[in-house]
This record gives sequence, C-alpha cells and structure tokens, in this order.
Amino acid sequence: EYDFAAMLEESLAGSQIERGDIVTGTILSVDSYGLIVDVGWKQDGIVSRTDIERMGMTPLDYEVDREIDVAVVRLNDGDGNLILSASQARQNEDWKQAEIIMNSEDVWQGEVTDANKGGLIVPFGHLRGFIPASHVVDLPRGLNEDDRLTYLQKLVGEEITVKVIEVNRKRRRLVFSQRDAEQENRSARKEALLEELAGGNTRKGV
Repeated sequence: EYDFAAMLEESLAGSQIERGDIVTGTILSVDSYGLIVDVGWKQDGIVSRTDIERMGMTPLDYEVDREIDVAVVRLNDGDGNLILSASQARQNEDWKQAEIIMNSEDVWQGEVTDANKGGLIVPFGHLRGFIPASHVVDLPRGLNEDDRLTYLQKLVGEEITVKVIEVNRKRRRLVFSQRDAEQENRSARKEALLEELAGGNTRKGV
C-alpha cells in the first residue's frame, strides 16, 4: 500500500519543471506586490511586481483565474518560494522569432534607440539587439573611441535594415549586422540590373 508521501511523489513525477522552462499557469491571486500562479507543481509560484513592470504593466492588469505563460526563474529562492517571470516568457516568443529570421536569412527593419562605443542598440520585441560597430555600414575607419561614439550617436532614431547573425538565449545575446544586410541588398540590386541590361542600351550613371 502507498503512503501519502509516496502517492505525492508519484503524482509529481510527470509534472517536474526545471529552471528556464516556459509553462502555462493559472493566476490564483493578484495584489500590489505581484501574482500568485498555479503551474501544477508542488507549490505555487510568485511573479513579482518588478517583473511585470518590465513589460510596462502592473499586477492590476491581470485577473484571477486567467491563464498566463511564465518562465521558471528559480525553483527555490532560499525561502522556499518558486520564482516565475512573465516578462521572460514573453521574451521567449521574441527569441523564437529571431531564430526564424536568422535561419531563413531574411532581413529585418528596426529603429536604433541607443549607441555606445561598441555599437548600436536596436530593440527586437522585448529584447535588446546589438549591432557591433564593425557591422555598421559606412562607419569611417581609424576613428578614436570618442569620435566613433559621436558618429554612432547620430544614427539614433534612424530605421535601418539588418540581418540576424547570432541568437544565444543562454547568454542573452541577439546580434544584428547592418553590413551583411546591405551586402545582400546590393547583390539583389545587381542581379536585378543585370537582368534588365542588354547590349546596345544607353544608361545614365554617377
């Protein structure tokens, strides 16, 4: 005969979760401090107010009994709490989309929101994409760090076309290349032009 502990162990065997998992849970309570979420584990999880505010929301934007996707951040925070993240779960969809674009080798357009000496910041959904300075089109060579930063800051607010060249969820690295996108665009224009040209044509050029 099974005792209660053995029955509990067996019931949990098929519902184990690990750090980094994305799971769907049900909101049990909502208050100014955050959410309590049932994810079908041995204990309910906590989504903090700070985590929710990262998405530009507040806990009061949620309702009890509503389903929510969350990421498992910590199985035990030292006080026995299961820590969950709604913002990281939302970012998971952005990681998937970035991987799709990278694997298809498509180009993507985004707006430059910040610059540092290393390159440009371009948001991708709820992620921060980075363009290394070496992958910025027409960046003059031989600039010192201050002049390079001045040049890159002039690009803030511009919409640019990029290719996704690295997606690394574990290291939280999303890297773009404006240079690769421009090279592909030039190749496409060249192929289109060559298809139009014929012997004897007269064309104007610069």
